[in-house]
Amino acid sequence: MTPYLRCANPPCQPRSDLLRRLNPKHTAEHLNGLIELAPDLTEDLLSAVDQPLKVRRCKQTGRDYLICDYNRDGDSYRSPWSNQFDPPLDEGGVGGVGAGGNEGAGEGAVPGERVRKMEQGANEAFDVYRELYYEGGVSSVYFWNLDDGFAGVVLLKKCMFSFFFPPFFLFSFWAIRRVRCR
Repeated sequence: MTPYLRCANPPCQPRSDLLRRLNPKHTAEHLNGLIELAPDLTEDLLSAVDQPLKVRRCKQTGRDYLICDYNRDGDSYRSPWSNQFDPPLDEGGVGGVGAGGNEGAGEGAVPGERVRKMEQGANEAFDVYRELYYEGGVSSVYFWNLDDGFAGVVLLKKCMFSFFFPPFFLFSFWAIRRVRCR
């Protein structure tokens, strides 16, 4: 499976083409190598290349969560269980607005109180769904504020091992956007 690439920045495009031709089992290593060669394209490359979901453990709650571009700010990731970034950010925004005034996901943004309550409910619901349907694995739901509503993503990961077959990983990704009707 070739990594999904959506690089719109012209200087980023040759690097995306190179990643498409390399072994997809080593996408993370290849991506890190490209970032070392062209650090000015870090954000473009990280947002343009889909990588396998990785699992982290929340230091406050001890629960596992999935890390991806939707809960990332630089090298920090926000836990859906504690709403805290790991490693901690210097400053972050409240209500989906980052310290620099940026809205939406990223830039230290956390969802507003109402959206955060919906995010917590969705995480609890999908945690039960994941356990009943997949009998294990990890799920994470992330919501963020938009000017006209909110958006979110639901992530599921399950790994199955067997003596006779190589490990099988299931990744599921759903993106949603809700807009207020006027």
